[in-house]
Amino acid sequence: MRLDRYLSQGCGMPRSEALKQVRFGKVAVNGKNVRDAGQQVVVGRDVVLWRGQVVRPTGHLLVMLNKPEGVITSTEEGGSATVMSCIPEDLRRKDLAPIGRLDKDTTGLLLLTTDG
Repeated sequence: MRLDRYLSQGCGMPRSEALKQVRFGKVAVNGKNVRDAGQQVVVGRDVVLWRGQVVRPTGHLLVMLNKPEGVITSTEEGGSATVMSCIPEDLRRKDLAPIGRLDKDTTGLLLLTTDG
C-alpha cells in the first residue's frame, strides 16, 4: 500500500494532507524519515510513525441499515432526519457515505461504506 494511503487510513486525514505530512518530513518508516509518499509499506510488517506516534490503518467500514420511512439518504442535515441519525454514534465517521439512494418515503436495505 502507498504510504500516503496508509497514513490517510490510519490518521483519518485526506490523502492530500497525508502527502503534505510526508513531504514535510513528519513521517518515518521503520525508524527512517521518509519524504516519498509513493513508497510502499506492508501492513503488519512495516512500522509507520507520524509525529512520533505509531500509525495503524483502520480498514474500511461497511454498514447495513434498514432505512426507516421519513429519513433522507444523505449525510448532511437539510431540515430532515438523515440516515446518519440512524447509525450508532461509535460507527459514525466523516468518510461514511451511502451507496445509492432510497426515497424519503421508501424503507429497505441501504449500505453505507468508507470505501468511496
